[in-house]
Amino acid sequence: MFGVKLSENLKKQGICLMALKRSSSKNNWSKSFRQLIFRFRRRIETDFSQLSRQLNT
Repeated sequence: MFGVKLSENLKKQGICLMALKRSSSKNNWSKSFRQLIFRFRRRIETDFSQLSRQLNT
């Protein structure tokens, strides 16, 4: 699987990949952890969007 290889390669480089599981997965992160990840993701996507607009004008 591509995801397993990617995860192993990142781990060798000292990167901890914490991907959210699909909703149909049996083992899922806690609700509070998912909310934390979504807050970080929203902030990062907002920053990228603002940078894109500023640098592409």
